[in-house]
Amino acid sequence: MAAAPVLLTLESADPGKPRVSATIKAEGGLTTSPTQGQPREKWSLKPGEALASDTRPADRLVELYQASGNQATLLCAVQVRYFQNKDGEWQPHYVMVDEPLVTRVGEKWLPVTALRGNAALVVITNATLPNAEGFYLAIEFGLSIGTTPIDYWQVK
Repeated sequence: MAAAPVLLTLESADPGKPRVSATIKAEGGLTTSPTQGQPREKWSLKPGEALASDTRPADRLVELYQASGNQATLLCAVQVRYFQNKDGEWQPHYVMVDEPLVTRVGEKWLPVTALRGNAALVVITNATLPNAEGFYLAIEFGLSIGTTPIDYWQVK
């Protein structure tokens, strides 16, 4: 069986702090990040592996989490979509998911972040523009709540 392709590389190089990075593969389940417990002001999503295929690979969703006691709090989610590059291979591109993530509590739908007391807003700090569908080849971002560790991720 072939190894799962690399969707993206998560990294940060805040001035005055050691560079940290993690490779995120197209594998399901909650994964502990090697960047766990290392808060940074800005994070970058760098391109993953280009894939040779006759058809576009399926979109994936990568959820990034911060540890909160015994729980993981969702910070943000990134949609991964493949676009053909000049060599005809499928290259992953990224967009931050803007829709609020919600959960049902009784008869009401409530934002997940409101339930967990986390009002983080994602601030994209790219110097590049997205493609026609709004996807970036790479994304640099920070969170409005300040320096934040990315302790876990989950690929869906």
